[in-house]
Amino acid sequence: MDLLLLHGRETADELMDDIGFRGPVLHGVHSFQRRYRETATVKFNNLAWTESAMRRTGWPVWDDNVLEILWQDDLIKICDKAGIKSFYGDMILCDNSLERDIDDLIVCVSNVKKNLNVASIAVERVLNEVRPKE
Repeated sequence: MDLLLLHGRETADELMDDIGFRGPVLHGVHSFQRRYRETATVKFNNLAWTESAMRRTGWPVWDDNVLEILWQDDLIKICDKAGIKSFYGDMILCDNSLERDIDDLIVCVSNVKKNLNVASIAVERVLNEVRPKE
């Protein structure tokens, strides 16, 4: 699953006249847990997804493959690896399996196309070698 951060702003006290900007999409989410109103954590499917999310959010490690969401007042706080802070009012946890399947299919078709181009060039070279020269 993916966790999408939405309604972003650059400062926590920024007044929102519009919907704000879209934040990072965190991939490979296994689960989300909120404990009372104090702590919220996200568990990821593996270490690679956990490390990717940590770089994108600056959230601290809570447990194996689990990060703790940081809050400022009622906003989700992130600080990316460049040190840029942003704040989000909403998050959505969604199943992206169809979207990921489509992306995988696009990559597969692209690879087939590249391989066909390489094969076509090789066939052309062979044909040029065996064709009678005029």
